[in-house]
Order: sequence, then structure tokens, then C-alpha cells
Amino acid sequence: MDISPNLSLPYIAAAQAQKHVTHNEAVRALDAIVQIGVIERNLATPPGSASDGQRYIVPTAATGSWAGKTGQIAAFQDGAWAFFVPQHGWLAWVADEALLVVWSTGAWQAVSPAPNPVPMVGINATADTANRLTVAAPATLLSHDGSGHQVKINKAADTHTASLLFQTGFSGRAEIGTVGNSKLQIKTSADGATWATSLVVDPATNWIGMGGVTTPEGPLHIVREATNPLLDRIDNTSGGPGIMQRRARGTVAAKTASVAGDAVMSMIGQGYDGSNFSSVVNLRGAVDTGTITAGSIPGRLEFSTMTPGLGVTTKFEVTSIGSARPGLDNAYSLGDSSRRWTAVWAQNGVIQTSDARDKRVVGPVPASAGALVDAIEPVLFKWAVGGQSLQATGNMVLDQDDGGLRPVVKATSRPGRRVHAGFLAQNVKAALEQVKLDIGAWGVDEVEDPASRQWLRPDQLIAVLWQTVRDARQRIAALEARQKSS
Repeated sequence: MDISPNLSLPYIAAAQAQKHVTHNEAVRALDAIVQIGVIERNLATPPGSASDGQRYIVPTAATGSWAGKTGQIAAFQDGAWAFFVPQHGWLAWVADEALLVVWSTGAWQAVSPAPNPVPMVGINATADTANRLTVAAPATLLSHDGSGHQVKINKAADTHTASLLFQTGFSGRAEIGTVGNSKLQIKTSADGATWATSLVVDPATNWIGMGGVTTPEGPLHIVREATNPLLDRIDNTSGGPGIMQRRARGTVAAKTASVAGDAVMSMIGQGYDGSNFSSVVNLRGAVDTGTITAGSIPGRLEFSTMTPGLGVTTKFEVTSIGSARPGLDNAYSLGDSSRRWTAVWAQNGVIQTSDARDKRVVGPVPASAGALVDAIEPVLFKWAVGGQSLQATGNMVLDQDDGGLRPVVKATSRPGRRVHAGFLAQNVKAALEQVKLDIGAWGVDEVEDPASRQWLRPDQLIAVLWQTVRDARQRIAALEARQKSS
């Protein structure tokens, strides 16, 4: 054998003349293929001014003196190119790529793990140009190096995407990140094709949108279709689910006490007028007048509705001492002719304000008013409709508020059963016209519609009866006086 089996170095034969020639040839080979470091491996044309000792890996389709030397080590030695055929397992450092390569299966391949940086890394899987880091494993651990740890996902512009995509069978099901803008989003999909935005956080306002909201219009903006947000509380206490609202004056860092009139909660209902949302109703809780002490703040609950031309105004309120009163003095009615209470229960009777300072007297009740007693005939009667009750029909309908099914009910009227004593509004009207007396004992629901339902205020007749009794007493007293004098 004239050469070594691995590096093909020439042996010096016994009694060989000029042994130094063979020795130097082996040294030059060792200089070229030991600790291989090439300048590059993609240069197809030999450089015109190579320095002694420079090495290259000859690429495919090389030209000139490199032609036909694909994959070989080209070393510039003594003013000429020498070529060395690589053997399986040879390593070479490629300087312009900062890459360690190995000759295997007839080609130079990057050594794994490769130095930093590398174009792709696959761990138990094959990386590609889209997924340049690919890992196939039961779990992936990213741990701290003495303190905290961050996973950073950077994008070039707001219109790009930086996100975590969760897949099933390589089909998307959920995504978290800044998708196409700077807002944090959580998106979901049932099929990987149609996506819905479940949550959005707008960095411009720090407001949160849910249910498909893309630009929240308040700190928490929820849109729902066919169902309502659900709040559960499940435990062994009597407490129920609730939403707590809190109010303080001052600043977040330095809070001060609330004062009378401060709203502590509000639930506002709005409707869409065709172009904008507009307030319709408001349930508002406020600090009531009174002394505020530790753990004791007087409260008032207000019910407000929209009145065209006036806006949303308080119609009814419950004060801290339990008084249920209208939102404005002498402005609203309790019930009407189409919606009446069955009965009003009270410990005491109805109190009507009667302060002389609240009244402008226009004259005494005329003596002729007593003729009403003769003109109006009291009657016994039964109500044509004594009341109504709700009954289930056996059918179900979709509840538009909670999205569930509820029973269909109907109102059933029943005739009056008990006999009552009283007056008929039409008779009282005729009597008032007969005696030419216009007082508030009679009226109609709609002044512009004389055919609308008629009503009575029996309290107005008390003064008429009182005057009639006074007249009768005076006549009796006069008769008794004449009788005594005769």
C-alpha cells in the first residue's frame, strides 16, 4: 500500500531516493485537510488572486480549474490549486456563514446543533422556511436564569401579527396576540376558517371589549346576540350573585368621603334611534342627605325614564328613611285608568296636603251645591271586571332576555263578585251640570277625547256634603229658636 487508508497520505518507501519530496507532499496534504477552515462554499469561479494556503469548498457547477471538483477541498498551494476528496465525517468551518459543516452521504451538511446564528433548527422534527424553529415534544420548558423570564414576540409594524396560535390537527382554534393592529385580542374558531373576536383590550384607552367588540366605547363594553352575560354564585350561603359598584371622591391614591348627591351606582338602558344609541331608562343609587359616619352612609334609589322633550328625569325614588315618593312634587300619578292597582294597603288613611299657604281660595262652597245630594243617586254595583289573573297556556316561547324557554301566559278577566256602594261618574257629571257647579269631583282620562273613561274624586264631594250638613244644622237651629220663642 502506497497511501494511508483515511487521509490518502503517501508513504515513504524503503530505500526511496529523495524521501523529502514524499514527506513534503504529505505535509502539504495535512496542511490542507487538518483543522479545515474554508473561506466559503458558494464561489463558483476560482478567485484570481488567492493567497497561499487559502481553502474553499467547490460548489456545484464550478468553472475554470474547479470544474468537475464538486464538494472537494480546493487549497491554493505553491501558486496552484490542489484538490482533496472529502471522506465521511470530515468537518469544515465555513467562515462567511460562521457555520460548521460535515461531509455525509455525499454532501456537506450543517452540523446540529449549529453555532449562532443559524437559519433553521428542528428538534425531533423538520424545520422549514415558515417554521424555522420546530419542536416535537410532550412539553417545552423555558426556565429562568436566576430571576424572571420573558417570552418575546416582536413584529415589524402595527399592521402585522404577533400572536400565539393554538391548533388542533394543524387547524387553528384560538389565537392570542396583536393581530393586524396594536390591540390585544383573543380570537376563537370552530373550524380554522371562520374566526370570532372574543376579547379586545385597546391600548389607547385600556378599555376592554367582549363579544365581538373591536373598539370598546367604555371601560368594559360587551355585545351579546340572543343571550345575556351570566353571573353564577354557588355556595352554601344565602348570598346571591352581584355586581358591586363603588364611589369615592379625591384620587385613586388619596380617596376622600362621598357627599350627598354622589351617585354610587347606575344602570343605564339605551335604545338605538336609527343613527345613535340614546338613553331610555336609568336605575341610580346615590348618597342621600344625612350624616355620613364610618360604615354608615345614607342611600337613595332613583328610577328614571326618558320623557320626550325633557330627557331622562327621575320619576320615583326610595329615600334612606324608607319613603317612596315621586321624583318631582305634584308632577306624576300612581297608576292610570288602564293600569290600576287592585288594592292599596296602609296603616293610616291617605294624607292630602291642605295647608292654606298652598291654596288660593276663590270663594265658599255655594249653598246651591247641596242640590247635588238630591241630584245624585247612590247605587249598589258589582265591577264588570273584578280583576285579572295570569294562566299558563301550555305553550313555550323563547325568552329574548335570557335566551331560554319560558311558558306562554295569558291574562284572564273575571267578573266582580262583591257588591259595592258608590256613584256613577256619568250621574255625577249630569248633576254638576244641573246645579251649574264646576269642581274637580269628575273628569275624563283624555281631555281632548270626551268619550274616554270617566273618573271621580269622592274627596271633592266631602266639602259639598259638609256644606249641606252646615246648611241643614243652621236651618234646624233656626227652627229650634223659633219654637222656643213661640
